[in-house]
Amino acid sequence: FPNQQPAGYPSVEHAPFGFGGAPSGHRGMAFHFLIIGGGIGGLSSALALRQAGMSVAVYERAPQFGEAGAGVTMTPPGLRAMAGLGLEKEVLELSDNVARTAFYQWDTGEFIKTSEPAEGATVMDQVRVLHRTDLHKLLLERAIAAGAEVYTDHAFVGLEQDADGVTARFAGIGL
Repeated sequence: FPNQQPAGYPSVEHAPFGFGGAPSGHRGMAFHFLIIGGGIGGLSSALALRQAGMSVAVYERAPQFGEAGAGVTMTPPGLRAMAGLGLEKEVLELSDNVARTAFYQWDTGEFIKTSEPAEGATVMDQVRVLHRTDLHKLLLERAIAAGAEVYTDHAFVGLEQDADGVTARFAGIGL
């Protein structure tokens, strides 16, 4: 049952009844990671786990991926995380540098200070902004290319654990 994704998004399919095999290099133990939520965090985790050789499935409740939110501000730790996933070049191409950041008191709106990049700061020391959809598409494409299973239209409702493992339950899906 392939889902129709908006233009520019890779297609994803409904989940099969069962999980993939065990990854290599884990002394015969079958590790399969199930990630609930196909947002930026879920897809980043899926990509990192696949790069480590783990079997991963991502379940998203939305019927399809598409435009969500507006902008993302990425600070240096976030840039380093994206670089660790092998996405430094793409993220830098998709983003713009923030020349000055203003800080305000959260409850009063009172101005506190501004901050500018330090003299001689590298591009990885800067604060960057990019469109959320651009980052999400990049992560989705890379997670799928790395072998992560990604399923839409799966609303997680609970799980059961016993000696044999964990069974995830999704609304309207008989898994």
